[in-house]
Amino acid sequence: MTRFLLRTINLIGLAVSSLMLIDYLRPLPIFCDGAAGCGLVRQSRWASFFGIPTPAFGVAFFVVALVLSMWPARRLLVYWAAAGALGAVSFISLQIFAIKAICPYCMAADGSAILLYLLALAARDDRAPLGTSVRGTLAALGVLAAAAPFAVERVVAKPAAAAAERAVAAPAYPTVVAREAKPGWITVVEFVDFECPYCRRLHKELKDALAGFSGAVRVVRKHNPLVTLHKNAMDAARAACCGDEQGKGDEMAEALYSAPPDDIDADGCEKIAEKLGLDMAKYNECISSKRPDERIAADLRDADAAGIAGVAPVFWVGSQKFEGVRPASIIRQALVATQ
Repeated sequence: MTRFLLRTINLIGLAVSSLMLIDYLRPLPIFCDGAAGCGLVRQSRWASFFGIPTPAFGVAFFVVALVLSMWPARRLLVYWAAAGALGAVSFISLQIFAIKAICPYCMAADGSAILLYLLALAARDDRAPLGTSVRGTLAALGVLAAAAPFAVERVVAKPAAAAAERAVAAPAYPTVVAREAKPGWITVVEFVDFECPYCRRLHKELKDALAGFSGAVRVVRKHNPLVTLHKNAMDAARAACCGDEQGKGDEMAEALYSAPPDDIDADGCEKIAEKLGLDMAKYNECISSKRPDERIAADLRDADAAGIAGVAPVFWVGSQKFEGVRPASIIRQALVATQ
């Protein structure tokens, strides 16, 4: 029974990690509802390590654990499961104390890893033949297959339907966005966080789209710094406001997006401003004033009026709304359609 539970929990952890990986690789999530905390965890600095989405490590862990669970000697599985449980506890701690948001899918995967270690510990002296282990794994797969219709309905279909319902309920072309339009121009309005990894990816795609477009386009950036996740987002937003005051908003935005996230704190932003050739006396006066904070507060009110619930990036091409990172080809199509 212990072996059967071990493999069942292992397969559940693998399934949940796989669903999360799909969400992390897509511009827009399918399963993870940002309102439930998934979006905040997905955009945190711990959403990837060495450029690899965090759920990919979970998938790898559970795949190796499944193979080891069919191996006659259980000691190696105990060591591997112990490492996974330690990682799970660490990530749960990050969610609670650092990110201050809970992703139910992450908790399910991490909980599976912890439970897997306890079960592996209980079965460490069990030396079942390989054939018996394979049959046990197939039995666990059969149980999960029987439960699949219920899981698909509750875990996949309902979240997707809820996301679609929220999209319909949100204003298609909010007044705060429409007022930025100018005759003869295609206006792109984006709510930005210069430290957000997805905003950074979107910036590259938007830049590529504009490079291949011949129409008259103006980009309006409204600041939406997610300060609970990104420690330097507010400093970068304030620096961008002060760069904009000197007519170098685009250059400052490009430099902030291009710099490493750890280098866009107050000191790093000052170095960027100096490198861009800003009048540093005016820049420092601006940074010391309340003007950047007033503008950011106004942009945050606009974000709230536009129905943006703290999850970036969100942008409009004309009246067409986009959420998440979109490839340059899609953005270019929207530009052409708006002409």
